[in-house]
Amino acid sequence: MSSIDEARFFGHMFPALSGVEKAYHWQEQLFFHFLEGRTPAQVSVPTGLGKTSVMDVWLLALAWESQHRTSVRLTPTRLVWVVDRRAVVDQATTEAESLVRRISECAELRDALSALCVRGDAEPVLAVSTLRGEFADNREWSRDPLRPAIIVGTVDMVGSRLLFSGYGDSIRRRALHAGLLGNDALIVNDEAHLTPAFAALLSQVSGMSGVRSMLLSATPRGEGAFIFPETMEDDLANPVFEKRYRAVKRLHLCEHEEPKKELLRLASEPAGRTLVFTRSPKTRGR
Repeated sequence: MSSIDEARFFGHMFPALSGVEKAYHWQEQLFFHFLEGRTPAQVSVPTGLGKTSVMDVWLLALAWESQHRTSVRLTPTRLVWVVDRRAVVDQATTEAESLVRRISECAELRDALSALCVRGDAEPVLAVSTLRGEFADNREWSRDPLRPAIIVGTVDMVGSRLLFSGYGDSIRRRALHAGLLGNDALIVNDEAHLTPAFAALLSQVSGMSGVRSMLLSATPRGEGAFIFPETMEDDLANPVFEKRYRAVKRLHLCEHEEPKKELLRLASEPAGRTLVFTRSPKTRGR
């Protein structure tokens, strides 16, 4: 198959899977990187310009290879999405679950991914599991090692399993989970600038066992390492991308006599979204 055929597949399927009209240039280039077996060590994309779409791009690369490469695949079967904020974990889980729904509505994608796994007709071709405190592991990702899966979790829950010490895991499951995370999987460390210790762990483990990992951040810390994409020039030719990229962002500091009531008011407004950061979990419910 030629790169033209691959580009046509991506151009046709990305809107159906993502729900957007047209992919950005960096998303298409990442698709080709996956097909060539070249996983960027660091991906730096500004906030609001589709970082979470790495899920979509990975899934399309996996579907393409399922159709056209029967002997050797370069795209891993599992995508592990790690982020050190529970709110963002839940958002990423919602995005992964929306992919399950969209796949069910697209026969071409459904058939391509179905060829990879052994499953019952009632099960979706894509498994989605969440690993974070207060969430029970549904074990969909570990039931069938051949089934494409997205595992979303916090640093502690994924990191402990990668090191054969999974929180809540039995002794029998620890080796299984470490093996599934360390083989035929891509670990994406979202907001990597917030978790430098975990990023260092991924680097060390990759050097020893060949674990594939990707640091994803709008503000990367690494110096000297190759950062994808090298330039945004091609994307800036897209008016939608340029408008978001050059959008002015302002910070307003507000004082209020009753801050708790004001926070509740802001959180209740349907047009906006309010995040509240506290110094201690004990103050979360106050």
